[in-house]
Amino acid sequence: MILLENVCKEFDTGFTLKNITLNINHGEKVLVFGPNGAGKTTFLKILSCLITPSSGTLKIMGYPPSMRTKLLGSIGFAPQSGHLYESLTIKQNLEFYGKMYGIDKPELDERINWLLAQFNLTMKLDSKISQLSKGMRQRLLIIKALLHKPQLLLLDEPYSGLDLESSEYLHRFIDSVEDKTVVTATHDFNTEIKEGQRIIIFNQGAIVFDELWQDNIATFKDFYRWKVGQ
Repeated sequence: MILLENVCKEFDTGFTLKNITLNINHGEKVLVFGPNGAGKTTFLKILSCLITPSSGTLKIMGYPPSMRTKLLGSIGFAPQSGHLYESLTIKQNLEFYGKMYGIDKPELDERINWLLAQFNLTMKLDSKISQLSKGMRQRLLIIKALLHKPQLLLLDEPYSGLDLESSEYLHRFIDSVEDKTVVTATHDFNTEIKEGQRIIIFNQGAIVFDELWQDNIATFKDFYRWKVGQ
């Protein structure tokens, strides 16, 4: 599904990602932790083909980043602060982005109604974006990323600023997904970590941990702080 070999990303300020090597299989649900500035968002942007590596090998579903046009229909990316049209309603925003993906109207209407129901936003269908809470906006960004039924779902800090209700809806949805690879970047320890969950920890642009976690969340917090030197 995803293969990285010695991937680096260099900006003017220096290396943000350093020699990242990993393999993520189809259907895996991966949690990516790390302090601010550790490289989590850059990592997701590389996987979403928004930016290209400075060096190394990257393949997503067998394609290199140069085949970006073939990949975009299979990738859904929900950034922490994505763009939504403030003066338009939820319905108008989703219809606009659905048309961009070339989804036929009957299918798009069905998809919008189903996703809104999953995230408890059906009653807000005709509300303008400017009227939504942060939690509702975050849920809508995830819905937007899911409209075209991507195989790979990338979530950047999806729990940031969410209320308890919004967090629970997101937890349940991710748990219910069986046909997608989901990579979630977060530093929120309230994120549900299950036994056998694959966890990757970034620190200063490098991976310092990549294994299946076999203990409880309380133990992970101490382990994480030790790995990142906090």
